[in-house]
Amino acid sequence: MPANQIPVKSASARANASAARLNPVWYHWACATLLAAVFLGNILRWAFLDWSDPYHCGAMLNKGQWLDPGKWTTWQPEGCYHQPLKAAAYLDCLAAPAHSRSPSPRADVPTKRQALFVGDSSVRQLFFAFVRLVDGSKGAVPKGWESDAEKHTDRKVSFYVGAGTLDERSLELEFWWDPYLNQTKTESMLNRGTTTPSSLLVLGSGLWYLRNPESGGLASWGNMIHKTFDSLKRQQGSPRTALLSPWDSLELGSGVTVPGLLPSDVSDADRAAAVAEQVERRVERRRPGETIADNVVFLPVVDAITERLSPSRAETILHTDIEAMNADLFARLMHPNPPPVVVPAVFNDLLLATETEDGLHFSDRITDKQAELLLGWRCNDAVRKQSAQGSCCRRYDWTRPVQALLLCLLVVWAPLGALLGPRLAPSSPALAFLPSPSISAALSTFGLAMGYLFFADRSTVFLKENKDWDPIVFGGLTVAALVLGLVTTQNSGKDQGFLSRDITDEWKGWMQIAILIYHFFGASKISGIYNPIRVLVAAYLFMTGYGHFFYYYKKAEFGFDRIASVLVRLNLLSVVLPYTMNTDYVFYYFAPLVSWWYIIIYTTMAIGNQFNDRPAFLIAKLLACASLVTLFMHHTWLMSNIFDFLNAVFRIQWSAKEWSFRVTLDLFIVWGGMFSAYAFIKFKEHQVAERPWFPTARLVAIGTSVLAMIWYFWFELRLNKFTYNGYHAGVSIVPILAFVVLRNASPVLRLCSSRVFCFIGQCSLETFILQFHGWLASDTKSILLVFPATRWRAVNLVVSTICFIWLSHRVAGATGEITEWLVGKKKAKALPLPATAQLPSTTQGVVRDVVVGAEDGALGGVPESIPLMNQDKKDTGTLSPAPVENRRNSWPAWMAATAASLSGRAAAEGYASTDRRWKDQTVLSVLSNLGSLAQKYNSVKLALILVGLWVLNWVY
Repeated sequence: MPANQIPVKSASARANASAARLNPVWYHWACATLLAAVFLGNILRWAFLDWSDPYHCGAMLNKGQWLDPGKWTTWQPEGCYHQPLKAAAYLDCLAAPAHSRSPSPRADVPTKRQALFVGDSSVRQLFFAFVRLVDGSKGAVPKGWESDAEKHTDRKVSFYVGAGTLDERSLELEFWWDPYLNQTKTESMLNRGTTTPSSLLVLGSGLWYLRNPESGGLASWGNMIHKTFDSLKRQQGSPRTALLSPWDSLELGSGVTVPGLLPSDVSDADRAAAVAEQVERRVERRRPGETIADNVVFLPVVDAITERLSPSRAETILHTDIEAMNADLFARLMHPNPPPVVVPAVFNDLLLATETEDGLHFSDRITDKQAELLLGWRCNDAVRKQSAQGSCCRRYDWTRPVQALLLCLLVVWAPLGALLGPRLAPSSPALAFLPSPSISAALSTFGLAMGYLFFADRSTVFLKENKDWDPIVFGGLTVAALVLGLVTTQNSGKDQGFLSRDITDEWKGWMQIAILIYHFFGASKISGIYNPIRVLVAAYLFMTGYGHFFYYYKKAEFGFDRIASVLVRLNLLSVVLPYTMNTDYVFYYFAPLVSWWYIIIYTTMAIGNQFNDRPAFLIAKLLACASLVTLFMHHTWLMSNIFDFLNAVFRIQWSAKEWSFRVTLDLFIVWGGMFSAYAFIKFKEHQVAERPWFPTARLVAIGTSVLAMIWYFWFELRLNKFTYNGYHAGVSIVPILAFVVLRNASPVLRLCSSRVFCFIGQCSLETFILQFHGWLASDTKSILLVFPATRWRAVNLVVSTICFIWLSHRVAGATGEITEWLVGKKKAKALPLPATAQLPSTTQGVVRDVVVGAEDGALGGVPESIPLMNQDKKDTGTLSPAPVENRRNSWPAWMAATAASLSGRAAAEGYASTDRRWKDQTVLSVLSNLGSLAQKYNSVKLALILVGLWVLNWVY
């Protein structure tokens, strides 16, 4: 289309926009502004509010709420993600030192460790809970062992790590009955440090002082607390501020002074003098290297449920006295010379009146959750390789040098080039180090998105919280998404054809929304939901088989540019993210899975492609290839050897067992898509729709499809997810073919499509991958909070979804443009400027290109599933090499020969050989020659990229 010719529709839109003074792309600017505000707001919150407790160790033990009232199974610490560890991780943690930088035991650590519990019945219940969690399902402790001995006696349980090996270690969980904390062995332990300290010391007392007034009551309890804390200060040291993290130095505490926690009438000079005096006293009284425990925990006095207390207990155990005791404990933590203990105030927040019979002792559900939180605080960082990224009280791993360099390159280099490039003179040597103006905007969008994902999921800038399965909210969101799709349905005015671009985009869109909702609520544990979601993943693969078969059968184009375009478009995100997020390529399993099947489809169709028009040959070839792939995937010895070779040469660590599981789940659906495409091609060739019996056959197909859908849901609802996985590869074709028939059953249905679903479908690949870090967090295990409070979860869902969908759409557009830049340029058509657009300055133009992008947005590049079918919305054009600027006119003989071999011609154009000898070449000239050759030949460009990735794998 000529540049000066404007379509009628565009002219009308421009006229309406001009009259309304509204930018036609206002939604891009609104979403970009919202995303920028979210990012800036979280940066400010992190810098000014969370600086004292960035890993939320203090919040984990002091603030939270139940997410599932009535069930009481999921406790949410404020602002962080909490997931219980496995029993083996708890054992490794308590058997190793708290302050070791490595989670693995060291040679100088004693082979026997102890976790000691001293106090009354509330401490004893916590001790029992610790034993249950550390034992897990190993059965080392028999069921009902808690009641095997007298209540008021000491208890001990031993566990062993690596029994019978050179690394054998043992852990003793021991409880001392001492409700007043005044027995001789307790006082001796508190006043005598040791070179083999306990890994954890838990103390608790209070209720017995209230229950027995003759003990001295509150006054005696206060004297005991003062004496106990003084002993701990002498042996452990006195931190400068209240301890928050298990790795805090016992000499200095957290190293920060939290505003509002210290008395305002204590001056900095007085505080410093008190700390200096205490340090001096500690040095005099404690021998170096001798402490009591790695961490000391003093439990708050149990907040008794008054209405459940017996009359005799209710007379002496008063709620006001308990409040006074706990207030005294927390006041001592705010003293300028605080004790080296943590007091988990959240223990009383966990208590429920429905979970106690006597008002003092609570069910295992409550005490197990208390132990789980305390063990998480103590162990999440100590065994960080066994805990999830983003967990409460777990420090993020150090950013690797290559990872940091790549992030800086992506976040800084492209935007800097986009801003500075137009301002530099054409002859400036700096232009050689900046991206081309034609691609700088797309690279900037892509790079800034990678930076946002890193801050969101690899730092404490954004908060993370647990997923919460709520069937009512899950169903409500699903219905709301369906209604939104229906109300945005539009009539295209003509029959789009069978499985048209609009229909497949809509199909991918609503499936992606369903998958997103499924992941947000962590619904994988519900078999009745998991099973249909597996069908949605299979449907993507069905479209992959259908679309690529259709293309290669019709076009018979098996050139390098096509396969390179598809693979680069599919894998750009999943190749870059492992380096920037320190994950693995297979972790983003969908792109590798589709790529795997695309290569199989390409190979199958390319073998003997000149005979593809012969039905007998083609069908036999498809069946033979399907059989070979099935054998290869079920007998993994060859795959294991291949993966071992990749690990040895390229440092690629893939699991053959995991990959076989991923592929075999949907082993036959791609072939079903290919056969369906072939059936439709023959359907059109033989004009079956014109036969007189076709209307009857269509009605039969519709009825059969309805029955097939009913049968599938009846079948899958009867099976748990593990049993269903064994049937899925064979039965998934049933609901998919049924849906295809029903969705394309009549021209009326093919006329309509949902704009919202189509929009999501156009960036479904990006939404699937970016959800790992940009909508969910902790590598999909938790949810990302853009509003820093659990009570704002509903608002958070709306805002984070808007930001996430817009970011996915922009990354999809940028990925398409980068693919075209890497592989080839489309023959583009000129597009009119928006009605309200002014001729911008350089900076405004760059910002506009980054925020708004290309006119066709995510439609740029090569579609990932249904390629070049019914794409009347865009000019598909042809892929051609990008123009080469400032190419040299003479080349060394070896370069000319290389170019000739790659191009298939006797002499590559523009690469005339010279007499310059190899020894006269310089490194810069060789690199320059390779760079120029890469500009002309996509194979050279992509080969250089693969070599670069190989090097990155070795230096990462």
